[in-house]
Amino acid sequence: MSTTVKTKEDGWIQHFTHRHPLQPVDLNQEQHKVCCSICEKLCSDVVYGCRKCKFFLHHSCMDIPRVINQHQFHPEHPLVLRTNPSYDCRGCDKACSGLAYRLGLEAWLTGLGNAIFN
Repeated sequence: MSTTVKTKEDGWIQHFTHRHPLQPVDLNQEQHKVCCSICEKLCSDVVYGCRKCKFFLHHSCMDIPRVINQHQFHPEHPLVLRTNPSYDCRGCDKACSGLAYRLGLEAWLTGLGNAIFN
């Protein structure tokens, strides 16, 4: 299942990680540096973004899975991607905010960096 839906001919998309449509943003024409809201790494060139919320995505991060089955941190149950205002990551023991993988309705949470990029 695709995680994005094109909404307009000018390239705007609706991505499941953000409530507003995202538009192509040419960062070569921007004065401020921005980080990807998924991987938290610096963005460059053209990305999708919501300037109002300062939410930006690398093209390569847009296909992030909504569910991870048999992850090394918790192989018995699927981890489901959720938005969380703040949480203590069980993968790195740090205070985090934003997107996280959650074990069903339980409080077990791991940040995207620990779930996807490790």
